[in-house]
Amino acid sequence: MGLPTAVTSVVGLIDTDISALSALSTADVVFGCTDDYLGRDIVNASVYYYLNALIDVGLGGRVGPDRNGIIRLLNQKGRISRILPEEGKCLYCQRELRSELLSRQLEIRANPNISEQELHDKYLTGGKEQAPGVAPFTGTVANLAMTSLYDLLAPYRRLPDELRYDNLWIDFTKMEFKSDEPIEDPECPYCGTRMFLAKSEIDGLLGRPFFQL
Repeated sequence: MGLPTAVTSVVGLIDTDISALSALSTADVVFGCTDDYLGRDIVNASVYYYLNALIDVGLGGRVGPDRNGIIRLLNQKGRISRILPEEGKCLYCQRELRSELLSRQLEIRANPNISEQELHDKYLTGGKEQAPGVAPFTGTVANLAMTSLYDLLAPYRRLPDELRYDNLWIDFTKMEFKSDEPIEDPECPYCGTRMFLAKSEIDGLLGRPFFQL
């Protein structure tokens, strides 16, 4: 297209690599395309610290026997969350993030061979099961994420009252759209009190002291 575009690759974990965090701080729009809870926590925080727009996506499904015993795709759903610093519920209030999921992932990272029983003993159960993503649906969710960006640039969407701009699900097996009702938490530090909105990072990037400026 002849656009003056430069692509920069950062190889590293987004929650431990200062180059990745620095890249977030200069972004206008962030696309979250990960099932990694620690990474999702970082991009959620960046909305408020760095005044990004976040378009976060998810995809999952279930394969198994139908009532006739035939193995098939029983369910496949995609999610597009659009969160702005001034509107939209954060990923915690959309129930896409929970503190126990972050603690569980940190424990697994520190001890890759830890058993489910050991995680249970540490009260770190509750992780989601592996959910298959079928390629054509992955592409569809990605395209819907891009149209969410277009809607930010030149608003055109007129959603029915039952659908939310910040949380949109598509059920590919039933071909239905729906939105989840978020948690209404006026004390949420992200989308409630917005205490992290453009907050100083003198104590570390995104409030993490181990990333000193």
